[in-house]
Amino acid sequence: MAGIYIFELNGVCLKIGKAWEKSNARFRSQHYSPKSSQSNLAKSILNDSGMKKYGLNEDNIGDWIKKNTRRIDIFIDSKLEVPVLNLLEAYLQCKFKPKYEGVESQK
Repeated sequence: MAGIYIFELNGVCLKIGKAWEKSNARFRSQHYSPKSSQSNLAKSILNDSGMKKYGLNEDNIGDWIKKNTRRIDIFIDSKLEVPVLNLLEAYLQCKFKPKYEGVESQK
C-alpha cells in the first residue's frame, strides 16, 4: 500500500504529503519529531511564530500533534504506481492549500 496523509488543526489544513510502500517511517513517525527529516510537520510548527502560544518545544511537539491535530490517511494500492499517488497529492494540495508545504528552497 501507499498513502496520502493530511494533518488538520481547527479546520485549517496544515500539511498534506505522500509515502510510498517502502516509506513507512515517512508515513508513521517522521512528522512528529523535528529532527527526523528535512521537512516535517513538527519542524514547521516549531518554526511558526504564530504557534508559539502553545508552548511547544522539541520534547512535547510530537505528543501535541497526536493530541491536537486531526489526521486523515488515504491508502491506495501500490499497483497503481507513483503517478497516481502524485496526482492525488497534488489535487488535495490544490484543494486544501496546506499551511506548511515542502521546504523553503522549493518555493
